Amino acid sequence: VHSIMESERIPGLADLLYNNANIHNVTRQSGIENFEFITSGTIPKNPSELIGSEHMAYFLNEFCKLYEIIILDCPTFLSVTEAEILFNMVDGTILVARAGKTPKAAFQKVYNRLKDLNPDNLIGCLLNDFSVQKTFGRYYYGNYSYDYTYGMTGNGKKNGKK
Repeated sequence: VHSIMESERIPGLADLLYNNANIHNVTRQSGIENFEFITSGTIPKNPSELIGSEHMAYFLNEFCKLYEIIILDCPTFLSVTEAEILFNMVDGTILVARAGKTPKAAFQKVYNRLKDLNPDNLIGCLLNDFSVQKTFGRYYYGNYSYDYTYGMTGNGKKNGKK
């Protein structure tokens, strides 16, 4: 987050949870109206314990008093335990997969795990980095013709192959 938002990483969430900063020290303005963010902060030695701590639950509650919507960006579900810990602490979760990169078996495993843990907490899934052009072929709006691998051609006839 700090790289994308071109901000310092420290102080951030970990510093808040270690009591080395307060909410106002870690909350940063994005330059976008009504959008603030918090970076990760100092890299902790025990991230799972820190995320699952009473401090985290307390600060989430405090942030809920200050903001209408809070979005937590988590690491990959299968690689670390923090995402599962947070899944059990939040009101809803969106499972994100990267088109062409996330293996179907891994996605299915995580989806099933989330549904087993709490089916009401999984709001939905989001596919990012998806390209219609890469998936379906070329298309042109200017002359109303379409060149999909399958679908309709510009003359309205079915096109089963390219």
